[in-house]
Formats: sequence, structure tokens, C-alpha cells
Amino acid sequence: MANAIQPFHLLVIALAGWLNRQQQAVIDYLIEENRVLKDQLEGQRLRFADEQRIRLVSWSSESLLPCLPGK
Repeated sequence: MANAIQPFHLLVIALAGWLNRQQQAVIDYLIEENRVLKDQLEGQRLRFADEQRIRLVSWSSESLLPCLPGK
């Protein structure tokens, strides 16, 4: 009976699936929102202030770089 799925395990699996769907829905919304905002620019370049560039670089280095292979 040690290999059988316990009710707690089933609950954890269901919760993980629900959280995954919620996160994917938020990601899909943000992607579409970015498309709409880029369409409003009508081909103009995005212009970032220095503080915005610093914020983007610090976020990407903390969040993305540890996930890359070879890091």
C-alpha cells in the first residue's frame, strides 16, 4: 500500500495543476496586453529611461540567468 496514491497526494497534484493553469492564464493575458500596447506604438521604438533599463537588467539577471544552461 506504500505505492498507492494517498488522498493528500491527490490533493497536492490537483492544487499544482490548478496553480499551473492560473499562472498560464496570467502569462497569456500579459503577452496579449504587450501586443496591444506595441500596436499602439505604431512601429515606434520603445524608449526606456535609465532607471527602467536598470530595473529590467536587475530583474533579468536575478530571474532568468540562473535558469540558463551552463550557469
